[in-house]
Amino acid sequence: MTITEFMEARIAEDEAMARAAIRHGDGAWRAGDEPDPEGDVYDERAIYGDDLHIYDEGGHDENHAAHIARHDPARVLAECKAKRAVLAEIKRYRWDEDPPPIITRALAAVHADHPDYRQEWAL
Repeated sequence: MTITEFMEARIAEDEAMARAAIRHGDGAWRAGDEPDPEGDVYDERAIYGDDLHIYDEGGHDENHAAHIARHDPARVLAECKAKRAVLAEIKRYRWDEDPPPIITRALAAVHADHPDYRQEWAL
């Protein structure tokens, strides 16, 4: 498996997971301290959006809620699209050959814990 094949597989996994998390709508979530479309403001530890309500029973705080909302399915899908564009340019200029360039290795680095990740790709 080449590093670009590895990245294509990780992007596909991220995209599938994000799409599965979207119940209705565009997958945009918000932390509860932001007003909903009707102007109501809810508990700052809750996450709302796309017919989703994650409450604070699990013990998370407002920082956790903000982080979850920031990395909502809509953002993940946008990141997948951007990463695919980068990979397309890498292939276009034949930068996917060995040894892989820093840009490809940097994209793969966030998946260093994946069993298919190779240590020679490390930054």
